[in-house]
Amino acid sequence: MSVGKRKKEALKALKKMPVKFTTVDLETAREVPKWCTRAFFNNRYFVTIDDNAKTTKGTATKAMIQNHFNTPIVNHWKEIYKIKNELFGENTTAVEYHPKKTDLIDDKNIYWIWIFNNDELPIPIF
Repeated sequence: MSVGKRKKEALKALKKMPVKFTTVDLETAREVPKWCTRAFFNNRYFVTIDDNAKTTKGTATKAMIQNHFNTPIVNHWKEIYKIKNELFGENTTAVEYHPKKTDLIDDKNIYWIWIFNNDELPIPIF
């Protein structure tokens, strides 16, 4: 079997595995951002969290989500929704931000969500 075919088979097997997160020990972890207050990983994703992120509307919880292959997340909205539910709870509202083009930094396959205090959004949505 070729290397490419083995890699595809391995990816297919990973996708079928259960997606339970494990807490990362920040004392022994390598390459965790300085702002990280907690982190989690599973067979697909690595999530780093800043529980004290400063925003223009006060403090929020910021979560950085990326997969282990540093590739775009397929069906990213559904996948990030599942991650949000598992790590922050089904009754938590999170915001994914899409900046104007001049503020866009898109050099990595990283997704960000923000959770504001008391589950209150910083702007009215509806």
